[in-house]
Amino acid sequence: MKLEQVPSLESFEVLIVGLVRNCESSLESEVETLRASFEDFKNVSFFLVESDSTDGSLEALRELATRIPNFQFLSLGNLRQSISDRIERIAHCRNAYLDYVRTTSKKFDYVVVADLDGVNNLLTKEKVATCWKFDGWSACTANQTGPYYDIYALRAPGWSEMDCWNEARSLYASGMNPVKSWVKAIRDKQRIIPESEDWIEVTSAFGGLAIYKTEAFLKGNYQTFSDAELNVSEHVPFNLKLVASGHRIFINPKLTNFAFNEHNDFSRLSRQLKMSFKYLMSLFAPNWVVNLFMPHLSMKNNSRIAL
Repeated sequence: MKLEQVPSLESFEVLIVGLVRNCESSLESEVETLRASFEDFKNVSFFLVESDSTDGSLEALRELATRIPNFQFLSLGNLRQSISDRIERIAHCRNAYLDYVRTTSKKFDYVVVADLDGVNNLLTKEKVATCWKFDGWSACTANQTGPYYDIYALRAPGWSEMDCWNEARSLYASGMNPVKSWVKAIRDKQRIIPESEDWIEVTSAFGGLAIYKTEAFLKGNYQTFSDAELNVSEHVPFNLKLVASGHRIFINPKLTNFAFNEHNDFSRLSRQLKMSFKYLMSLFAPNWVVNLFMPHLSMKNNSRIAL
């Protein structure tokens, strides 16, 4: 419901959380963009979780902690040997900041989950403020000025109703061309959402930035399976728990955080040529294309199937 009077953001305490792995090149600019985007709030704190970095991310975190008020981070070290699956590691790290929110004596009105690898470079405080022009949401998630990219974390009736990679694998296993399987399950769903469009209610979304009311955030838990599916984005079970508890999640079309990245930039000539090559080769040697270029489509190459 649209509000006649927007509440004062100066009364809200905000915690920004996120994961760091090999983010040295973008970390400082992303943190500063987030600080500027939430500067109208009463207080902004950070709690970032690092693991498995091989660049200067840890040094960058230490430097930021010396000069930014209320900036904390936790390094979990090298997790790759103990948690081989990438999404399982991500879920483990996200649960570390969830545990912090549950156990800290500090009280926050909102928890902002943000990616720190360059996907929030267009975020502004004016865009953030649009989230408080409507009422009734427990989570407000980002949009892009280019095609909406995060189909992996999306669950929305009539748009994306199952894990996109599980769908692509199923289509390929049923006999569909591997490139066409990927296009149908993922690319065709990456539509542009105009900023003028109404808010979109979903059962899960992320898009590189999500603002949660803390009471809703604490209902979640990060894992890589839901009641209906295995091998899913860690955001999906987390968000489904919120919805099951009566909370509502939306994509805010005006909350645009970036335009293009490697997941949604299909306009580049090099990307188009690469996809054309994959499709042409898949007509003659589909298994070769999958094994070499699209291992996510292969059941035997998907280590997460055994979960």
